Amino acid sequence: MKTSRSRQRTGQAAVELALILPLLLLVMAGLLDIAGVVASAARQGARYGATAPTEDGQSGHVDTIRDRVIEEAAGSGVTITRANIAITYKDENADGTLGNSGDAIVVQVTYQFTPVLGSFIKLNTIKIGNSCTMAIF
Repeated sequence: MKTSRSRQRTGQAAVELALILPLLLLVMAGLLDIAGVVASAARQGARYGATAPTEDGQSGHVDTIRDRVIEEAAGSGVTITRANIAITYKDENADGTLGNSGDAIVVQVTYQFTPVLGSFIKLNTIKIGNSCTMAIF
């Protein structure tokens, strides 16, 4: 048989959960939204790198790919810097050169998210990252 005291504790736990659950769900939804933006930015950069021809050499092309990634993320309020974008090529066709048709391009994007209440919960930053690999046409 349950005593009055154990019923009060069960009720207290239910009230605490009801108070904190909306906040936790809001934080999780925000993190998922930011992760989707980072994934979309990496995908757009890889798509541009795979379909756009290199006009002024590979270094100029890499800068243009970075610009596309930054533009994609900027529309959603997420600020990604050039330092957080890594672009590499893989020699998939084994011809000894990188960036040719048949090779692969890998665009990796990372974002450092700082929660508003991070200092209260001892959580300074959350690193969110995604990479996308596409074959070059």
